[in-house]
Amino acid sequence: FVRLFLGQVNVKVYREDEKLKLKQEYQKFRSRTDLIWVFMSLIQLVVLPDVRALEIIFQIWLLYYYVSISLRENILRVNGSNIRPWWIIHHYLSTVVSLVTLTWPDGPVFRTFIKQNLYMTLAQGVVQILQTRYQQGRLYKLVAMGKATRMDVTGTRTHRYNTRTDPPEPGGEHSGFGLEQFTPSLLFLFPFLLSLQCFQLYHGYTLLLRVVQYGVAEWQVPVLGLVFLTVGVGNIVVTLRPYHQKGWSEHSKRD
Repeated sequence: FVRLFLGQVNVKVYREDEKLKLKQEYQKFRSRTDLIWVFMSLIQLVVLPDVRALEIIFQIWLLYYYVSISLRENILRVNGSNIRPWWIIHHYLSTVVSLVTLTWPDGPVFRTFIKQNLYMTLAQGVVQILQTRYQQGRLYKLVAMGKATRMDVTGTRTHRYNTRTDPPEPGGEHSGFGLEQFTPSLLFLFPFLLSLQCFQLYHGYTLLLRVVQYGVAEWQVPVLGLVFLTVGVGNIVVTLRPYHQKGWSEHSKRD
């Protein structure tokens, strides 16, 4: 994916300060763009509904967002961040969604889809804000306890490292973000995550149902339906797995 956009270049960084800069810029990008999801969705739902130009602009921005974040995550993986492969695949699939939506001509089926899709992107923006707050606070604690490295990012599998030789970064973007401001608990976040992922499943189901019931001619309908179902199932599996493993581990300890 990186070679497709950058060519045959070496993206491996050997200086620790440059690696940390890559990670910090990635975190800043995610934090700064979360509000755009909410703002753009609300504008199209409440202020300027059914404005085709605005819908196209939003999809172009989403395309830029997913391509950019996929590039950043692939480069971070090369440089030591243990990002779960599913999230990178998720961003590839989301890139496909934006591309397909941009090719879909306006019409009654598209109108129904785009409104429901805006509700979903609004919900996704809210969940991303809560998730970023939780993950950054959690990551700061893991780094401080020696269970994650400074190159790990939010939403990754963590691994141990030597806290004497690689201490947590003082005054970084995590110190204070999750401690001085509101940080939701995992129990608080879980219903929001699961509701969004069920919404993705419902989104895909309604698109495929429309194909079965009405035989819609536009090829975008079944393609988007399959992609949303894939994303929804994958997200639910990845979200529930840590909860299941944690519960099983605690059960084993009690036994």
